[in-house]
Amino acid sequence: MNTEKKYSNKDGRLCVIYEMYNKINYKRYIGKNVYYKDRWINHKNLLNKRLHDNYLLQKDWNLFGSSNFEFKIIKEDIYLNQIY
Repeated sequence: MNTEKKYSNKDGRLCVIYEMYNKINYKRYIGKNVYYKDRWINHKNLLNKRLHDNYLLQKDWNLFGSSNFEFKIIKEDIYLNQIY
């Protein structure tokens, strides 16, 4: 996985759509971010401290553990202004 940061250009900021995939119950958390590597680290830190604002994601993380989650890039190199 290419984890270098994407920076702005004349058409806007490039970003990725990512998912956090639960390998046990197949649930997905979908997000988008320009700095997705930093965002993934932030998600993990909040989940490990039991402070994540997504109650269902936090509940599953507590129940199944971090080893049962995968971070996947769904789509790369899209512009933020193209996402609704």
